[in-house]
Amino acid sequence: MRINGEFGRKIRDYREERNLTREELAELCDLTDKCITKIELGRSDPKLSTVLKLCRILNLDTGFLSQFYFEESETVSIRK
Repeated sequence: MRINGEFGRKIRDYREERNLTREELAELCDLTDKCITKIELGRSDPKLSTVLKLCRILNLDTGFLSQFYFEESETVSIRK
């Protein structure tokens, strides 16, 4: 399973709502600020343990995560 790009944008929004810098969030999650940047930009598929840490630190209900996961085999069709 993978996380879609919207997840990173939501993490950034929640981080900013809590007035945390990327560096502060990274320290709280025991990650690098580069890792947080990649997650927020949708350039990384974080491990489940990392996602759960982010949710815990940002005080998010883990139930909201299901909207951001999709199956690797899932295809998206785009109509013109």
